[in-house]
Amino acid sequence: MNVILICRTHVKLQKYDTQNKDFQLFSSETASKSSERKRKSSERILDLIKNKPTISAAEIAMKMDMSSRGVEKQIKKLRETGIIKRNGTDFGGYWEIVNLGND
Repeated sequence: MNVILICRTHVKLQKYDTQNKDFQLFSSETASKSSERKRKSSERILDLIKNKPTISAAEIAMKMDMSSRGVEKQIKKLRETGIIKRNGTDFGGYWEIVNLGND
């Protein structure tokens, strides 16, 4: 019987092969799928903001069927990279797309 245990060490995902008694890094295909999903999430968030600049993170989470924490992380990354910014108050403000990187 071969059991695969998955663990996360620092930044690298690894699996433990019980037959060979060794950890192996996941393939780059797995890593690229993960980054692709994140990219798609960011793009979907931007589309929702374009359509409704006053949308809240909770609304985005519901529309995307994601956790609110996951949406908040994506929004934080978009803000830190200067792609979006929030104008006004939390309840009366709106999102502004500042830079899409298509200069």
